[in-house]
Amino acid sequence: MNTSNQFKHALITGGTGMLFETSIGLSKVSSKLSVVSRNKNQKLSAAGAHHIATNYMQIEDTLLKLEQQCKMHGAFDIVVSWIHSTAPDASYKIAKLLSEKTNSLEFYDVLGSLKKCILLL
Repeated sequence: MNTSNQFKHALITGGTGMLFETSIGLSKVSSKLSVVSRNKNQKLSAAGAHHIATNYMQIEDTLLKLEQQCKMHGAFDIVVSWIHSTAPDASYKIAKLLSEKTNSLEFYDVLGSLKKCILLL
């Protein structure tokens, strides 16, 4: 990844599924990219992404691993998070933890997909 990028350390949850293209895009404008997922994605690994193997349904494990990632690679300055409604407190808990690590955090909580939005229209 290019080290003269807009973001120092980006985080994506849902980055191997619905936000895969977003992950690729963020890898181009971030010095470091970390992706929370249950399974490692080879294309993201090739783009230099750090894989955080966790399931946000187990939020305490996820928070611990995010804390470790911050210690190893520095605080996140941007987060794009797509978390299912089956883990209603996960986004808040992740945002709370990560906002305590930095003075400046952009946190984007994706609430659905375009396909779902079109079906609601």
